[in-house]
Amino acid sequence: MKKLWLIIAACIGIGVALAAAGYALGGSYSFYLNKLRLEPVDTVPKIIEQKDMQAFQDILVDADFSSIVVEQGETYGVNIRYAGRAPQLECKDGRLVVRIGGEEPMSMNRINIGWFGVNPNEYYVRVTVPAGVILKNINITNESGLVSVTDIDCRALKVTGEFGKIELRDINASDIEAYSESGSQTFEAVHATGVLACETEFGSATFRDISAAEMSVTMENGTLQISAATIGATQIESQFGSVGVDINGQSLYVACENGDIHIAGDITDSIEVKNEFGEVKFEAAAPVSAFSGEMNTEFGSVRVNGAKAGNHYALRGGSTALHINCENGSIEANFR
Repeated sequence: MKKLWLIIAACIGIGVALAAAGYALGGSYSFYLNKLRLEPVDTVPKIIEQKDMQAFQDILVDADFSSIVVEQGETYGVNIRYAGRAPQLECKDGRLVVRIGGEEPMSMNRINIGWFGVNPNEYYVRVTVPAGVILKNINITNESGLVSVTDIDCRALKVTGEFGKIELRDINASDIEAYSESGSQTFEAVHATGVLACETEFGSATFRDISAAEMSVTMENGTLQISAATIGATQIESQFGSVGVDINGQSLYVACENGDIHIAGDITDSIEVKNEFGEVKFEAAAPVSAFSGEMNTEFGSVRVNGAKAGNHYALRGGSTALHINCENGSIEANFR
């Protein structure tokens, strides 16, 4: 039995040594499927850099396995670090197009042996735009890796990511849309004159110093935090995770299946909150006389300015509509 284990250990040792030698000589630990054939992945990094490009107003970036950065710079430029198949890079008629991926090596259709693989942050697309430029449309799609847009003015911004963080900072636009399957989203100093829309399946979303005419947030699993926000109409739908909102605006709608809700700020027209499992805390910027509506809970209690009010509390005479309903959880409301 000992001899068998010695043979197994020797075989493993020889395999590791041969694999390391092959890798040192330029081999690859990664493969991809190409028409039912295993092909080695070229993981040797290559760089494309173009400075002082012709001006562009539209940006389209589509990558399988890279970090994507769009930011302010001295000139119109592109810097790409990739491996394997050369990316498509075109700047024509005011439109910049960068496409990276396919069957190899950035694709998720790959096989890695051992602990060696491709880190999406090793490869990148960086686009720079001079200060003072107002772009028309930015459309970014990324399967895996960071997407970061910083200090940019544009008409419309759309970001779609499957796995990785989305970070938007110092953005001025008409409409902004962000979607991710798995990964956090961060919006900081982001201002939209039209619609700001965020959707995530697994991951948190954080908004700080934002404004928009309309805002829509849809979350399946993750925490939501909004602060220092001025929004005309806000709609939030969350399945699993806490919701924290500090907003000044006209209307607010929040629906949550499972998680605590904390609302603060100055909402002038209407507030509607629905929670199935979790507590609701409401911090009003106005006195109780400014509201009309009701607060109800099936399993829990209602407290108004610290005083118990059973499981139902009616508000009368105010101009701001307030409706809070909990199926299982308590409601705490504090008025000025």
